[in-house]
Amino acid sequence: MPASAPTLIFDGDCGFCRRSLDWGQRNLTAFPRAIPSSSTEARQAGLSQAQLEESIWIIGLDKPLAAADAAAFILKLQPNVLWSALGMLMSIWPISVIARAVYFWVARNRGRL
Repeated sequence: MPASAPTLIFDGDCGFCRRSLDWGQRNLTAFPRAIPSSSTEARQAGLSQAQLEESIWIIGLDKPLAAADAAAFILKLQPNVLWSALGMLMSIWPISVIARAVYFWVARNRGRL
């Protein structure tokens, strides 16, 4: 049983990350609570500083989800069948490998996006 409700940890100092979060909260019906990676709660989540800097995270589940897995989780929460189906598709190999590569390409280039 999960310890608490799912919570998204994101880079609160990144403009691209903040705009992406704002878009998600406006356009996705079921969106988890979000906290910046610099918050005390995020630092107490059992993740290293390097992990917090590397990607978004979903905590409050049986195990934390990172990067594209976290994004897919959020999409699978959606009542809209298209968003939910996209989240499920992102979780299936080999699409999951591609989703992860795309996630980390965006993460490395987010300062230019």
